[in-house]
Amino acid sequence: MSAQELQEWLQTTNTVFLNNAGYIFGFGGTPYQTNHCFLSDTPIQMWPLDPSIKPRADGSHDEKLVLSKVWEKLISEIKTGDVVVAYDSQGRLGPKRVLRTMINSSTHILDFWGTGTTPGHAYHCADGPLKGEHAPIMDILRRDGAVMRSNSKTIRAATNCEVGSMGDMMIHASARKQTPDGSWTEPKQGKVRFGTWIILPDGRHMSFMEMAANEGWRVSDDGYMVAPEGRALKRRRWR
Repeated sequence: MSAQELQEWLQTTNTVFLNNAGYIFGFGGTPYQTNHCFLSDTPIQMWPLDPSIKPRADGSHDEKLVLSKVWEKLISEIKTGDVVVAYDSQGRLGPKRVLRTMINSSTHILDFWGTGTTPGHAYHCADGPLKGEHAPIMDILRRDGAVMRSNSKTIRAATNCEVGSMGDMMIHASARKQTPDGSWTEPKQGKVRFGTWIILPDGRHMSFMEMAANEGWRVSDDGYMVAPEGRALKRRRWR
């Protein structure tokens, strides 16, 4: 992968319980009883009003057609009986009717790539060790899992990169920590996702992929960062 290819690539809470669906953003199954919620201004996709949208013989729908005709309501405006877009137990889009709503208060909100949710909220894990399970988003993050967006794309939870994309590839990394006396521990070798975000000493947030693009680095076929000819890779400090 060349440096040029890298540059080109870089271009109050509420929850709703559904009939035969765990969450609006989840898959089917027994309704999941919880006090965890989304922020009240979270937009929810409503099932299209177009009567011509009907299920196929196998129960599936034309997902592109459905997504082209959805409309949105804030989760705070959802009412019992509303029909929303959800996934069934086979991962297919379908209409689900809201069974009940609730309002909750929370002092801790997790900004999950633009969606505000309480930390213990369960999502359907679409990839990783918890694949196929509803699990707290923090567990999915810690175990390098992925979630499925409403457009059916599978996104790595920790990086917000599409599974299988450039940002999802694994690269070699070496890290060490500074101890209280100012000395440094021995380097520890490992691998990280190329799209992993770090916080630089000046407070900026940057992914390894962005850093590589800025420095003109490329990635070898076996996952090592390679500096332009005649230059050495710079060590970076982050927290």
